Amino acid sequence: MVFRLWQYAGDIILFEGRLAIYKASTDLIFYIIGSADENELMLSLALNSFHDALSVLLRNQIERRAVLENYDITMLCLDETIDDG
Repeated sequence: MVFRLWQYAGDIILFEGRLAIYKASTDLIFYIIGSADENELMLSLALNSFHDALSVLLRNQIERRAVLENYDITMLCLDETIDDG
């Protein structure tokens, strides 16, 4: 099953009892995996928030090279987005 929310929101897939939400960037794909009973809109908002924050931190250059060069900032951003998770 593939559900499409908005073009901006990315894609939502139910696969083997898990909810997978992903967003493709230039040469990267970001995923958030949750259980099937999670709210897909909240997971989608978390993924979009992470992507937007990373875009600001990397000055709109979300590509593999920029993420690897700024790996510490990327992981800090992810840690702050998904707290206690």
